[in-house]
Amino acid sequence: MTETEAPRWHNIVRGVFIGIATVTLIVIYSTAYPMAPSTGPAVFWYFIGGFVCIVVHEAGHAIAAKVVRWRMIVFSVGPVAFQFLNRNLVWMRRHVVKGVAGFVVAAPFREELATPRRWGIYVAGGLLANLLLASFCVVAWLVWPVSHGLVSLHPDRLVLGLGFQSLFIASLAAIPYSRPGFSSDGHKLRQIWFRSSDWIGPQSVLWYVAFFRYKVRLADRSSWIDKRAAVQLRDTNAFTQEDMEKFLETIEIGTILDTTPVDAAQARRRLDAFKRCYGDSEWRSSCDAYLAAIWEADREAALRLWQGAGTTDLEPLRLAAEAAVAARLGDKVAAKAKLAAMDSALKHESDFRDATFRDIRRHVERIMLGPVG
Repeated sequence: MTETEAPRWHNIVRGVFIGIATVTLIVIYSTAYPMAPSTGPAVFWYFIGGFVCIVVHEAGHAIAAKVVRWRMIVFSVGPVAFQFLNRNLVWMRRHVVKGVAGFVVAAPFREELATPRRWGIYVAGGLLANLLLASFCVVAWLVWPVSHGLVSLHPDRLVLGLGFQSLFIASLAAIPYSRPGFSSDGHKLRQIWFRSSDWIGPQSVLWYVAFFRYKVRLADRSSWIDKRAAVQLRDTNAFTQEDMEKFLETIEIGTILDTTPVDAAQARRRLDAFKRCYGDSEWRSSCDAYLAAIWEADREAALRLWQGAGTTDLEPLRLAAEAAVAARLGDKVAAKAKLAAMDSALKHESDFRDATFRDIRRHVERIMLGPVG
């Protein structure tokens, strides 16, 4: 059993708890229809209440992130997600983890804000929001005016059901539970309590992965997270010292190329030095050709394109470089075809828009519209 896998008995107990809570909530919602008790409307309100509780839970995380001065990256309820930095609303075709109803991703973009205490506040924000909603609903139910005579609907029972459902969501999230790709708020808080001394290293790797997964462009990222993640990977023997230095250099060069207007002279020095130190690669050649074609107006940029076998991970970058070269040579048909292939590769890679490649497309199209020279 790996560290992230829950024991079998834990899954059974959790499943029984969910089952009992679900039946109880449906019974409470059904009492809102005293003249025609039916499970149909009760199930409807159960799903509506669940949606409201999830939105409140994730909003609690988002508000807590604002309190601790962390930057929001993604807010998701179900398959609908909003990427804040790119201002991108998407319907996620590949939902993150089965059984995850919503999530919020936030990170400290300044190193001094990365503390276990702030992380704990951020994680606990969802639990607190659900508890506040539950408290509000119970108080509203207690002070609700008493209805006289027979009525077809008791709204106060719906409010009471929502309160208990919010309490159920909070309890479920507070139970320490984890499985591959997912851990509850309670599990995260437990880890902070028992492992606060080495919290920042593993967490920096998770933030780096989130940056990549949710398409946070290099120009918008915080370099300290990349550096801390590289050190963590080296310390856990996932990286050698040379791997770490090479990784950090690619991040720095990528950031230069992702900042408009590009400092072409600095980018050229860094790319040439990278080749001397680490040799050539698909990534370096693609960056080199793109720089030459777009920012150095080099009509010989085609000589810099990668000539070896291509990889799936770098396919969008390789196609971007080929589109830039074609545009510089005045071959608009080839440039448009490469841009279309680049867009297709990006859509296959992620549901989220990649702002870096959006700007790359604009730069290539600018060359296509202007005089070739």
